[in-house]
Amino acid sequence: MLLLNTITMLLVALMGEYQCEYSFSINSASYTLVINQQNLEGFQFLEHRADNSLAVANYPYNSRIIVLDSELRQQINLYVPFHSVSNIFTTSKEAILCINPLDKTLWQFSFSQYGWRNTGVQFTWLGTWSIDEKNGTILSAEYCDDTSPYARVIRSTDDGLTWSTVFVKQAYGSTSPEIRHFHTVTVDPYTGYWYLSSGDRPPECMVWISKDDGTTWTDVTDYDFDPTTEPKVRTQALFRLTTMWFTPQYICWATDDRINGTGAKLVISPRTEPLDIHVLGTVSYNHVRSSIEFPGIGWLLITEDNTGLSYIETTFVTNDFHIIPCGKLQDITGYFSSSIASKRAYWDNQKNCYIGYSLARGLVPRIVRYELYRDYQLNIRIEEETGGRVNIEPTSNNHYRKGEKVKITAVEEPGYIFTGWSGDYVSSSKTIQLVIEKDTNLTAHFYPRDIEPEFEVSLTSRVSLVILIIFISITAILSFIRVNRISLP
Repeated sequence: MLLLNTITMLLVALMGEYQCEYSFSINSASYTLVINQQNLEGFQFLEHRADNSLAVANYPYNSRIIVLDSELRQQINLYVPFHSVSNIFTTSKEAILCINPLDKTLWQFSFSQYGWRNTGVQFTWLGTWSIDEKNGTILSAEYCDDTSPYARVIRSTDDGLTWSTVFVKQAYGSTSPEIRHFHTVTVDPYTGYWYLSSGDRPPECMVWISKDDGTTWTDVTDYDFDPTTEPKVRTQALFRLTTMWFTPQYICWATDDRINGTGAKLVISPRTEPLDIHVLGTVSYNHVRSSIEFPGIGWLLITEDNTGLSYIETTFVTNDFHIIPCGKLQDITGYFSSSIASKRAYWDNQKNCYIGYSLARGLVPRIVRYELYRDYQLNIRIEEETGGRVNIEPTSNNHYRKGEKVKITAVEEPGYIFTGWSGDYVSSSKTIQLVIEKDTNLTAHFYPRDIEPEFEVSLTSRVSLVILIIFISITAILSFIRVNRISLP
């Protein structure tokens, strides 16, 4: 069965496009999420840069980092001074940081000096969720292996050229391990504070906060769980996470843990110390690896089977924390997709957002493009239903993207005439061209060509009419006699 699944995934990888579309509503607005796996075949890792270009590692020739513009055209081709590239991070000053996986050394490429420099630091990070930057200060949390005696948080203030250790925890290679490794370090954009998380076993899952750019750290793990929380869910594994995001009121994450087999949970907390977490629901049976923010709308969660041999599952969480399951990408595995997905995936004009995954546990890496776009409705009513019909090009089930052009034509039925459009667009032309910018309502008016009124005359009216006719007739006769001087007998 395992071999069959692997063969199936390889066939999917080699036989063309794999696209899924999911539609849902948020606050009465309709959206469509499109995921397409066929956009950047042959690239293993990507990082969204500040100018909205992409830095990608070329697979299987990972001795190159290629910078693509927003239209995926190659701008720069950088050869690294070692065999292959492991992870990429781009700084605000446009430097590129990456790891040499052979000796785990951290390298920096400076565009200002256009050259690579070995920082002399041996380090391993999980991906772009375990490195972040604020005002020129870069912090990275170490995802060390099980032989390392310690896990570190390191800091650079010179664009990644030199580093110092600012926080240490004993890891599995020590005699008294405290954690296995760190998972994330990220900045709260509303406060400027840094949050750090660790894993993997429940007692090792913790969260710290730093208010001084990493110099000191405070444990803010909530060890006193809400008693209303389901007992099976009341575990420190709720703090096992590989992604974290923020709202003005809350710190939010989804667990990188199935929580005793009940599925990954959506967790929020106000900015208290310690955190006061609340479990809002289950987002997936799988582990959550990454989240991408769509400002003002919500967050796309990327989940996966931790065996790496099943499927990616996507879930959307709205900005008011409604959980919307979108579906599975069958025969696609996202094995540790958080390590190959950029959290800085900008939503630029509803396109150019990317995530990474690999088929067959790394054998066939791919980059996926995804879009989230607003669906605008075009509602057309016909005033006289038997008088005509309306043709729409394209039809799109009356759902359109912003800026999409629509041609609408009124077609008259025999005996009727089209008199015009009313509603959000007023015109007397049978054919109109619209550019969709919002939900649009139109009414087409058709009327019969020949309208002949029919009157029903009442009995009283008939009598009055007869009397009037008799009066007029007598008057006419008398006038004739006077004029002609006719004598009456």
